[in-house]
Amino acid sequence: MGASTRTSAWLAVLLLAVCTGLSALIPPFQSPDEFDHVKRAYLLTRGQVLLDAPEGQSSGGQVDAGLIAYMDVFEPLPFKPDRKLSAAEAAESRALRWRGDRVFSTAPGTGYYFPLIYAPQAIGLAVGRVLDLSVDASYRLSRLLALLAAAGVVALAFSIHAPPPLATGLLLIPMTLFQLSSATIDGLSAALAMLALSCFMRIANDRAQADRRHLVLLAIAVALVVSSRIHGLPLLALLGAACFHARSRRSWFVAAAVTAFVLAWLAVAAGTTVTLGAGPTEPRSRIAAHYLGKPLSFLKLVGATLESPVFARFYRDSFLGLLGWLDSGFAGRVYSRLQVLLGLLLVVSIVPADWRRTAGARALLAASAGASVLMVFFALLVTWNAHPATLIKGVQGRYFLLPAMMLAHAVGSGAASDRPKRARLGEVLLVVLLLFSSMETSSLLLDRYYLSG
Repeated sequence: MGASTRTSAWLAVLLLAVCTGLSALIPPFQSPDEFDHVKRAYLLTRGQVLLDAPEGQSSGGQVDAGLIAYMDVFEPLPFKPDRKLSAAEAAESRALRWRGDRVFSTAPGTGYYFPLIYAPQAIGLAVGRVLDLSVDASYRLSRLLALLAAAGVVALAFSIHAPPPLATGLLLIPMTLFQLSSATIDGLSAALAMLALSCFMRIANDRAQADRRHLVLLAIAVALVVSSRIHGLPLLALLGAACFHARSRRSWFVAAAVTAFVLAWLAVAAGTTVTLGAGPTEPRSRIAAHYLGKPLSFLKLVGATLESPVFARFYRDSFLGLLGWLDSGFAGRVYSRLQVLLGLLLVVSIVPADWRRTAGARALLAASAGASVLMVFFALLVTWNAHPATLIKGVQGRYFLLPAMMLAHAVGSGAASDRPKRARLGEVLLVVLLLFSSMETSSLLLDRYYLSG
C-alpha cells in the first residue's frame, strides 16, 4: 500500500469516527424517507423481496408493531424546525420493545430498490430481535452497521485506486456525512459508487494486466448501485468499457449477467410497486414513452428547471448540506466556504499530464456523469410530476452526488509519489474540509434538535 493509499485509508477511519459522533447527535428517522427505509430493512429480515400491494393501498408490508410505535415517537420532528426532542420522548423511545405482532405499513418509495443493499440495517434489526434488545438499541445497531459497511467499502475503494482529492472531498461535505450517519441507503450506495469508480480507473490504467478481482468487485458494485439508484444506469457503460480494457471473454458474460439482472429487477419493481396519491395520474410508462419520443421537449424542461433561481439555489444547498427532512440549512457563509474548499480540491485534482493514457476512460466518465444528471430529472419527471409538466419538481441536490463523483474521476487524478507537494496540499485541504463540515454540522444538529431559542 503506497503512501497516498495509506492516507486515504486514514481518511476512511476519520470518516467513520466523525459519522459515529454525528450519529449520536441525530435523532432516529431524521433523514428523508428514513421511516420507509427502515421498514424495508425490517421486511428483508422476514425474507420479503417484493413489497405487497393490497387493493386500495400503496405498496408496503407487515411490520412489527413495536417498530411502528417507535417510529411514531419521532414522526412529529420532520418538517418542523422549531420542534425539539424532549427528554421524555427520548426515554419513551428507549423503553419500547419488539412486540411480535405485525401490522401493514406502506413504504412505496423503497419498492424500486433491490433489498440486498439494506443488508447491514437488516442484520442490525434481526440481531436486536434475537437478542431481545429494545427497538431503539436495534435501530441504533442497524445504523452503526450501515456506517461500518460504508466505511469498509470506502477503505477498500481507496486501497484499489487513490481517488482524486475532489472525489474524496465529496464524501466529506455535510450532506454526505449526514446521510452516512443515518439508516438510509445513501451512505452505502455512495461508498459502492466510489468502489465502482476506483475499480474502473484501476482497470483503465492496468488494461490487459488488470486484476480480475477488480472486475468482479466492479460488477458487484455496479449491480448494487444501479438496482437501487436508477440514475446509476450509466455505470453499466463503465462495466462494458472495463471488459474491453481487460481483454477477457469471461468478463463479458459477467457484464451481460449484471445488465440482465438490473434490467429484470427494474422491470419487476416498476410492475409491482404501487404509489397512490402521488405523482401523475396517467400511467408512468406512457409518460416515459412520450418524452423518449420527444427528447427535445424533455431537454427544454430540464433547461427551464435549471434556469429557475429558486431551484438552482435549492440544488446547491441540498447538495452541500440541507439536513433533516430538508428543513435545516446552514448560513450562507457555510455554503460559500464549502464551495471554495471544493473548488481548491478541484484545482489540486487536475493533472493534465495524466489525461493522455486514460483519455477514453475519462471521456466515458464525463459522458456518464452527464447522462446520470439527465436520468435524475427524467426519473422525477415520470414518477413525481403531473403531466404535462412546466418544470421538473422533486429533484434534490443530493441526487447529484453520483454524477459529481464520476466527473471528479473524469477530470482528476489521485495523489502520486512523484508529486509530493500536490499530495500533501490535497491531504491538508481534505482534513480542513472534514473538520469544517463536522463542526458546522454538529452545531446545526444541536441547534435543530436540542437547543431551545
